[in-house]
Amino acid sequence: MQQLAITVEEADDAHLAEEVGPAFYTHLRGLNHLADWRHDSVERALALYEKAERAAAPEPAVAGHALLVLQRTAFVCEDLLALLWALGRPKVWRSLTEYYARDLTKTARGFLEGTRDLHRFFLIPDDEAIAAQDLSNEKTAALQAFAATSRAGLETDLKLVCAFWAAHDRVAKATMHGFGLVALMSKLAAESAVCL
Repeated sequence: MQQLAITVEEADDAHLAEEVGPAFYTHLRGLNHLADWRHDSVERALALYEKAERAAAPEPAVAGHALLVLQRTAFVCEDLLALLWALGRPKVWRSLTEYYARDLTKTARGFLEGTRDLHRFFLIPDDEAIAAQDLSNEKTAALQAFAATSRAGLETDLKLVCAFWAAHDRVAKATMHGFGLVALMSKLAAESAVCL
């Protein structure tokens, strides 16, 4: 499983309040905890699915657990794409709290098609920015290689998220909150069949 994380260290609170507002800044400060919680949620759902498969559980139970894995994965994608959508808008907090699936799909397609700039969102310096520093040739080359590796890894991870969302956007957003109910109903149906 791949993880993306955002860390805000030694931020200028006044600058951030002016740029994105205190509500959005508070949201940013809690993102790593949210990411950990989402990651654990996907892992738990996947473990339940794998356990049901190994136990040769009835199809409704296996399918219900599979739906939970998809739901939890869709939540992760939604969280990241909503953040990236909001960061590209003038009113970031309002954009983060009021968006549609089509907005997230537009963001995902922008990264997939290369029309969204990774640097703008993740501030990975390009070769020119690194070369402009007063560093030795050896340090400059090392930093440029590190930035290129970071950019490539982030691009790969982000494209996986974007491809998942772009492939399932309408169905995921339309039914995401119902996946849990469908899974529970499948599980209850499987349990009642065993009891009969």
